[in-house]
Amino acid sequence: MCAYLNSTAGKSAVECVSMIENQVATFPDGNWHVGLKNKTKIVLALINEEFAAEKLGFKESEDLKQRVYIAQDKLIEAALW
Repeated sequence: MCAYLNSTAGKSAVECVSMIENQVATFPDGNWHVGLKNKTKIVLALINEEFAAEKLGFKESEDLKQRVYIAQDKLIEAALW
């Protein structure tokens, strides 16, 4: 988790969501999901922080959350299969 926090330092919520999506898309082997549970929690918290600080509007915040939820759905699907 700390390693991911370091890799997100200075990055926006948009950049972090893209990092999660890229991990899902670029690791087709059985281990692509490693670390995504903690990453998605961190990114959702970052989205909420940026929304509270008015760096993100409501619609953008909701769109980013939806993208994270899609990544989480893929994580769940992989865990079940």
